[in-house]
Amino acid sequence: MRLTCPTSRTNLQPYFHGWRRISSSPAAAGIAIVAAAGDDPAWTEGTGMTVSSCCMLTRRCLLVVAAVLLAGASLICPPALAAASDPVKSAGTLSDNPLLLAGRAAEADIGRELHQGILASGTYGPAVQDARAQAVFDRLVPVAAAVRDNIAYTLTVLENEEPSAFSLPGGYVYATTGLLAVLNDDQLAGVMAHELAHTVYSHSMEQLSLLQSLEQISLVLVKSEGAAGLLADIGRYLLALGYSRSQEAEADRVGQRWAAMAGFDPLGLPQALKVLDDAPAPGGVAAYLSTHPATAQRIAALEEAAGQLTQARETALAPELPDAQNSPAGRPSTSTSRLIALAALLLAALAQVLAA
Repeated sequence: MRLTCPTSRTNLQPYFHGWRRISSSPAAAGIAIVAAAGDDPAWTEGTGMTVSSCCMLTRRCLLVVAAVLLAGASLICPPALAAASDPVKSAGTLSDNPLLLAGRAAEADIGRELHQGILASGTYGPAVQDARAQAVFDRLVPVAAAVRDNIAYTLTVLENEEPSAFSLPGGYVYATTGLLAVLNDDQLAGVMAHELAHTVYSHSMEQLSLLQSLEQISLVLVKSEGAAGLLADIGRYLLALGYSRSQEAEADRVGQRWAAMAGFDPLGLPQALKVLDDAPAPGGVAAYLSTHPATAQRIAALEEAAGQLTQARETALAPELPDAQNSPAGRPSTSTSRLIALAALLLAALAQVLAA
């Protein structure tokens, strides 16, 4: 799979925080529905997909997919990896985390190649210097480096009027001039810290690991070329979905705390989400929020946490992160979403068998 393309964003999209791509494959369309069940409608809104898309999956493929996903559940998301990515359960810095050692070289290479691809493609416009944005970013870097100091953190400002921000593996954070125009320093710090949390905790690499796991399982358990292709398509779709709900909640919690530790107002992130939710963009949806739905629950959770952080700072107490298991209301955890998807697949397979 090529990681860069001088003339198109398509091959870059699965690695971009803030991007998502819906595959034209019927298989991926079917998975989109079951994966989105119980989640925010924004994940499927505008894709043109309906529940009937699931019927495009053949009975045999449905059974194979369900069996493989169930058999590979522990490989796809082992408890040890989930604990290691949890900022509360992880001890010390991520620099010594053995679960990340093997992927560091690949992470740096992927990030570097994608970064060069962005600059070469000009999709977002040319990179520009912005002293204000760099000053905000520089205040956040020491806080992030205290957790993970083995990567170089880089901010790139891209000249584009759409308010957007995203991150790549290896410490690369991006913000558009359109974003800088609509946010104040506290709000900008909240968004940048959110993006830093994604790259520090290797969220995109976790999605890449998911893809590799699915493809490896398909090679071992599936003999049919068609079914193997279906599994690979599912893996690519899951990767292209971008960050999971639990990863977004983690980036919110951690990013908000990091911004507060750097001296910024912890209300900056929820305020930024409100601003971006109202910002005009093609299709009427702010680019940054196209895969970051600013639900009332998410903003409310951040505002509540901001109050706790402010109180802790005023009383000279070390600000504590909210419980890592406490996802914002209305947002099922990764494991819950996976169970919903598996249940839907199994029910669809059973229905096909009974109808045969």
